[in-house]
Amino acid sequence: EKDVVFKISSYRSGNLNFHASVQVFPGESDIINNEQYVAVEITEPKIWKILYLGAALNWEYTFLSRQFKVSDQFLLHAMIKKDDKAFHITGMEEELKTYPEFPLLKNYQALIIDLNTIPLMTSSQINDIKEYLNRVGGGVLFIGPYVNSKPLDPTILELLPV
Repeated sequence: EKDVVFKISSYRSGNLNFHASVQVFPGESDIINNEQYVAVEITEPKIWKILYLGAALNWEYTFLSRQFKVSDQFLLHAMIKKDDKAFHITGMEEELKTYPEFPLLKNYQALIIDLNTIPLMTSSQINDIKEYLNRVGGGVLFIGPYVNSKPLDPTILELLPV
């Protein structure tokens, strides 16, 4: 007899069904206990963590910050570019030097991204946004207008509804 531990890691809420089985060995008298089915329910969080990524302090962030402050159901964290070397950061414990990557993004239920932030990101960070949507299934809201002369990254264009 041997105990086996499974770690369940799901980024999406809902019911998950698992099936585990081991092979039948020659001469085994009881094969009924060789497989097991388990159902697990993943629930939504009571407080939704939202990450705002901005290219500069603006009225959109000010508005969102005020709206989320009056609700105890949402927690808004922000990372906004101040200049070439610094960010205005709220709600995060660690001091980041660049826009976040997937290991940090996966901790949020939704992202709000100023489109003017995209040209300031590396291609890896942009791909991490797509990975966040594919793996976590969180929401994303892109806000604009986009005022940069550089075209938007094709990965982001795939994600935009228009």
